[in-house]
Formats: sequence, C-alpha cells, structure tokens
Amino acid sequence: MVHPRSSIRPHWSQKDAKATEDLHPQPVFRGRRLSTMMIGKMPGRQIVLYDKRNAAIQKRELHWFDAWALSRDEPELEVIRVELRAGKNELRRRWQIKTFQDVADSIGDVFLCLVSNIRYLAPHQSDSNTTRQTIDPVWQLVTDHVEGGLTHLRSGITPDQVRSVDREEAKNTYETLVLGNLVSLAIVEGVSSDNLLYQLPALAEQLCRRTASENRDKISKAAARAEERLHFLCPSS
Repeated sequence: MVHPRSSIRPHWSQKDAKATEDLHPQPVFRGRRLSTMMIGKMPGRQIVLYDKRNAAIQKRELHWFDAWALSRDEPELEVIRVELRAGKNELRRRWQIKTFQDVADSIGDVFLCLVSNIRYLAPHQSDSNTTRQTIDPVWQLVTDHVEGGLTHLRSGITPDQVRSVDREEAKNTYETLVLGNLVSLAIVEGVSSDNLLYQLPALAEQLCRRTASENRDKISKAAARAEERLHFLCPSS
C-alpha cells in the first residue's frame, strides 16, 4: 500500500524491454491514475505524454490556467502535454544532425519519423486487431501538427537514406586508405611500378592469409571495435 499521491513506476523485465527495443514504454501512476507515459529513453528518442493540469497544480504553476483561459476547479478538465524528444544518439548517429543548420533543415523529419513509429490508440475499442483500431484524438492532433506544421523544418530524408549516403562515403574512404597502403607495401616489398597492377591482388591475398593465420585474436578485437564504432552504418542497424 502507498499514499494515493505517491508516484508508481511498474517494473518491466529485461525480456519485455528488449522486445520493444528503443521504444519500450514506461508508465507512471499517481495512486491508481496513469499520470505519465514515456516511450523510449534518452539520449535516443523519446515521447512523453502527461497530465499537464495535474502537474501545474502540483508544482503551483497556476499561471498556466490563465494562459489556457480555463478554470483549475473544473473537475472534467483534461490538459495533455505531449513532448517529442531527440537526444544526441538519435540526432548524431541516426540522422547525422550535428549543427544548428542541420536541425533547422531536418528536425521535422526526425519528429515525423518518431510519430510514425508510434500509434496511440483510443481506449475502449472492441476490435481486437490493433491495426484496425482508431487513433486517439490526442495523437491525431500531434501527428497532424508534425505533418503540417513542421514542413519548413523538413528536407524529406529518412534515416535509411542518411545511412546509405554515409555508408558509401565510409566505403570510399576505407577503399582509398586500403589501396594507398597496399601500393606503399608493394613498393617496400620491391614490386616495380610496371608490375604493380598485376602484383597487387596476389600481395593483398598473401597479406590477408598471413595476418589471419598469425594474428587471429588481433583481427577479432579489431572487428569488434569496428562493429562498435560503425554499427549505425550497417544495413541491419
């Protein structure tokens, strides 16, 4: 038993959290009433819906009621605040947004993707198939605003397009480095410039076979570091 005004956070198992990946829900109850719903976590992406009327009363921020031109004593009054949040991992890794100009150009795309990945359904629907259920009016307002009100902050790109461009750029960079180092290795090995193009494939194969045989642990560690550093460029990420 807890005090009716106490905040309660239900526990989600690791299995449940993993199943919902980065958009795992985190409800918060005040007494028996759901006061806040958080989906996702920072510094990734996160959506927060909460009872702004109750928060204004609890924090003594009564000026909000003047701003809304509403009475705080009205028993049926509901004011729902929706916050869309994008942390540094979401902006930098997923969208490659790093400057204020990038934010001005593409933050609308970030939020549109976020609200498109979530469906907040209206309560008390009889159809058990959630794909056919009706969107809650609050969420419809949020979606409409993001789609229609942030067009000046959108470039029309998607995370997959960003990742594809960055992946090609990374591939070109590494190919240039590998080729330059291989040519330098060939020259050190005494390969003449006349035979360079013919000897490079064989030299690359010998290097890979020898390194794989003699430095297997070193390669495994290097691969692990590369996967950690470049995982956001991988097609499956």
